[in-house]
Amino acid sequence: MLTIRKAKERGHANYGWLDTSHTFSFASYQDPNHRGVRSLRVINEDRVAPGKGFETQSHSNMEIVSYVLEGALEHKDSMGHQGVLKPGEFQRISAGSGIQHSEFNHSKEELVHFYQIWLLPVAQNIPPSPHFSQLLVKLGQYVTPSSSPKALALSTRQCSRAFENEPDATYCPDSPRSCEKCGLATSRKVS
Repeated sequence: MLTIRKAKERGHANYGWLDTSHTFSFASYQDPNHRGVRSLRVINEDRVAPGKGFETQSHSNMEIVSYVLEGALEHKDSMGHQGVLKPGEFQRISAGSGIQHSEFNHSKEELVHFYQIWLLPVAQNIPPSPHFSQLLVKLGQYVTPSSSPKALALSTRQCSRAFENEPDATYCPDSPRSCEKCGLATSRKVS
């Protein structure tokens, strides 16, 4: 069953430098009716003031995807990677057994507006893997079922299904037959 949750119904906090909305329970916002869906744990919409950001923080066993709507988001991590995401670009981190990273508004003049999505990985304690092969997706752009689920499954170490009525659009990075985590049948192994 599909449940529609309007933006104004989400949890909200404003810390001056950070204006944030939480779709699911996160930080000080706790709602027992909204604690994630399956492996999806976080969908946060953040607006960060110019020159401000999140200090170094540790993550483990989480897939983290960031998507920039406006401005520029700078990322640095404990593996020596750094990059700047611009509007329409995605970046993902497979935190695996553990990684430290920081995120800041790259601009000293404009705010950065972005989404951050956290998913539980298929496998625990794998080697961390920040990924800066930034993918530009423009609003209104169509993504084909033959490429999108495969890319999503591989890049986030998640199972994915593009369309309910197209079994060939289902992929799992760990199994050529079916995924024990989600039970979805897969058409072929992603390599």
